[in-house]
Amino acid sequence: MNMPIISILGAKAAAYVDQVMANLHWERIGARYRLAIGEGAGEDKLFVPFGSPAQKEALISAEELKTRLKMTMIADRYFWMFVCRGT
Repeated sequence: MNMPIISILGAKAAAYVDQVMANLHWERIGARYRLAIGEGAGEDKLFVPFGSPAQKEALISAEELKTRLKMTMIADRYFWMFVCRGT
């Protein structure tokens, strides 16, 4: 049976809605709206992917990451070759 969440919560529905509204990132929502209507939104600080480094110096391109990973894989392969040979 599909009951709406509000009827399940009963008297606590208003508190639930208030908490949901408090958890929203209104500045980001406003920025997305401004982008949707064609205005600038200060994308630099609001639209950084989760987990990205805050320092600009730490950012690398996808191509650079691919190259670094490839070099690491090659180095690891040689390391394990020497370890397995016992030299």
